[in-house]
Amino acid sequence: MLCRAIARTGALIFDVESLCRGVLFASALTTIALTNGSRMSELLQVSADRFKVRPYAVHKDGNVAREERVMHLQWLLPKGKRTEVERKLFPISEWSCSLLREIAQELKRAHQGRIPVVCPHPRNTKVEDLSPERYFFQWDASPDGKSGALQPEDMASLLRFILYGLEFRTREGEPFSVTTHLLRHMMANAASNEHAVPMKAVARVLHHEQRGDSVPVATRYYGEATEEQSLAVFAEFQTDLEVWAASLLVAMPNEQEVADMEDDLRESFERWHTLLETAFGFCGNVDLCPRNYNRTLCVGCPYLVVDPRKRKNAVHWRNVYAQLASELAAEGNTVDARQVRLQVHDLDTLVKEMDITQQSIEDGTRKPVFLLLPSAPYEEVIVDAQA
Repeated sequence: MLCRAIARTGALIFDVESLCRGVLFASALTTIALTNGSRMSELLQVSADRFKVRPYAVHKDGNVAREERVMHLQWLLPKGKRTEVERKLFPISEWSCSLLREIAQELKRAHQGRIPVVCPHPRNTKVEDLSPERYFFQWDASPDGKSGALQPEDMASLLRFILYGLEFRTREGEPFSVTTHLLRHMMANAASNEHAVPMKAVARVLHHEQRGDSVPVATRYYGEATEEQSLAVFAEFQTDLEVWAASLLVAMPNEQEVADMEDDLRESFERWHTLLETAFGFCGNVDLCPRNYNRTLCVGCPYLVVDPRKRKNAVHWRNVYAQLASELAAEGNTVDARQVRLQVHDLDTLVKEMDITQQSIEDGTRKPVFLLLPSAPYEEVIVDAQA
């Protein structure tokens, strides 16, 4: 129907619901692969019937902290395994669980409140070893469950879809396509080299196996660590990875937040008859600074009202903090590196807010209060990026 409508009208027409569903499924597929290194055959097995939950204690700097968390696991058949007793545990990150819950809601909405039990797709390499289950990667299941499960080609298409527009090249400049196998290698590399996850834990999660008399390099790191210890270490890595990823997202202020900023500045001006300048804008707080001595550049302060004229300062210090985060990570100081990355995220947000404010000034939709009221510059807190 859409094809006929496009041909008849020449308009750009697409199914919004299907597009959103594709984004959801593709995001879940990619997130799982990037956080536990699952192969294609393992991703196709992810099921509402295979969840395991285990508590674990968080380790901080080699010591067991009082904080306890819960890890979510899937009980799947790895490569080379065929029977139920050979199933292994695969850790599922928090973001992955959240996306799978959304998929479950979509499946229930489309199938009268239930996730259909479907057979593995005939092109699934493990079709002979698997039974009908409530697999997550399915859609439009038939009443008898014979059809509905996605096939490897579907998963590859979803991966290309979610990564569309990103260009990947080798060191020699040759373009290449991203596969789940490549995501597996990226996960292992990030875990061991950037987040200091012991190789024995990575090896366990990747389910490397001894073949004949030869022992793969990764399995030599198993040592005496138990499966429980390895999974707990890896669960911490998944949490750290997703906290770091969240720090890269830029949150945009809505119209109400912008209006509140204006009100804060007016109240500050009415009390002090001037606006207090900061490195990136103005302070909208009418009382003593709530951050005590922790007020470096006012990064992350809810009372900061940005001034687009100070954009170069924000960009400069954003790059400084990004470099510091890289140096801390290289030294193995992952905790401090993660905190600094959060400050980079805050500075990215400030720059974006400045751009939006500047655009609104240029197109005449806003005239910020800081352009109308006098300010009192405090040179000791103004850091010129060119200085």
